[in-house]
Amino acid sequence: MGVTLKCSHVVTPAEPTWQGILPLSELDQVAVISHTSVLYFYDRPTNQDWVDSSNTKVVNTLKDSLSRALVSFYPLAGRLSWIAGSRLQLDCNALGCELIEADSTGKISDFGDFVECSKSMFRDLVSHIDYTNTLINDIPLLSVQVTQFACGGICLGIQFSHVLMDGRSVFHFIKGWARLAQGEPLEVEPFLDRLALKHIGTTVDPQVDPNQVTFAQVADSYTSENPQAEVTELLSPTLVLMTGDRIESLKKMANKEHVAELKSRPYSRFEVITGHVWKCMTKARDLEADQITALYVIADGRSRLDPPLPSSYFGNVVVPVITTSSAGELLSKPLSYACSKVRESIKQLTNEYIKDTIEFFGKEENLSNHQFIDDRGDLVGNSKSSNDMWVTSSLNLLAQGLDFGWGSEIYAGPPTGLGDDGNSLILPHYRHDGSVKLAIWLQDEEKSMKFIDFCVDNDMEQI
Repeated sequence: MGVTLKCSHVVTPAEPTWQGILPLSELDQVAVISHTSVLYFYDRPTNQDWVDSSNTKVVNTLKDSLSRALVSFYPLAGRLSWIAGSRLQLDCNALGCELIEADSTGKISDFGDFVECSKSMFRDLVSHIDYTNTLINDIPLLSVQVTQFACGGICLGIQFSHVLMDGRSVFHFIKGWARLAQGEPLEVEPFLDRLALKHIGTTVDPQVDPNQVTFAQVADSYTSENPQAEVTELLSPTLVLMTGDRIESLKKMANKEHVAELKSRPYSRFEVITGHVWKCMTKARDLEADQITALYVIADGRSRLDPPLPSSYFGNVVVPVITTSSAGELLSKPLSYACSKVRESIKQLTNEYIKDTIEFFGKEENLSNHQFIDDRGDLVGNSKSSNDMWVTSSLNLLAQGLDFGWGSEIYAGPPTGLGDDGNSLILPHYRHDGSVKLAIWLQDEEKSMKFIDFCVDNDMEQI
């Protein structure tokens, strides 16, 4: 699919904004410190005004509304720079972000139903940001590529610096940008006080189990000193569609078992999907019954802090929580057991745990061992046990129904690229029927094929 870059624009805030150094929290400084991407595909606009403009109206609308969005979201118009200890600082200097115009000889239909699309198919739909040969203070923190296909369809490839924002912040910004494009005001202004994370309460909750796992223990379990850990090459993803009907059947099964055991709220869609994927991945790996498998869940801590941060907090508040099981127990017990372990991990996400996480990174003289300039998204360490699974979910985050004036998208999602063995990503599918798109990374094709068989095709009672 040929893509030709036509021109590039620098978009600055439409009004003067505050300038100076905005503090970054320890959670901003770790994990992926490069850009990460999300793509929005749109059919050919039906309104004749958009069609006749040869994409000029689309680009002008995006430029104007983006300029206005940067007034409230002014950190995106700034630049990063390195300071001591492999830490970063943010200079809010209003230098602006980048908007690129491009044309493609391809058609949106070339992507099929988007389920089997990996990053290689999307590579030319986002700008190339070279962290190896470019000074970090020369890199725009937001880069948008507008690609018009031969069929008249449009793709917005949005790349943002992960140092500035996690998924919740990203989609808060994108939704606000779309509202401005349609002449509506921002629904919620971003909460920009990064110092709020330094004011976490220090009172220990008397109901917290004193034996609860601390973040330092999580980090220790995920280092090269772990005798099971090994450095692996980055892998291509296996992409799987789980239908809404399949997920509902799993939920009914898990909650039927659950109700008989405990009188508490039913398992959520996330808990059920994650528990099922963990079981399937463990079975595909042919682990021995006594081998331990760990599940790391990347979770948003805004509501778990004391006092809680508003959902509009603009920054990173995601941390990993962990639960473990023997492979034998995980596979021999019903799905409700795996779901209970997922819930158990989320319960660890307390004010004290998040405070402990921040303090852990704050005590590190150098953060380079906890930083990645790629798509892995792992929060700590450079190696892991090949028995474990990491899960990130966008089920309740991805901004959908995003209309900049020419209609809602037909597909939205991140390009899924290379990853470590055991990584997994859960995305809502564009059908809006409860289906999800799974991206999982396993060491070889045989394990991947087994996973698909167990996850999608097999009798659920057999897993």
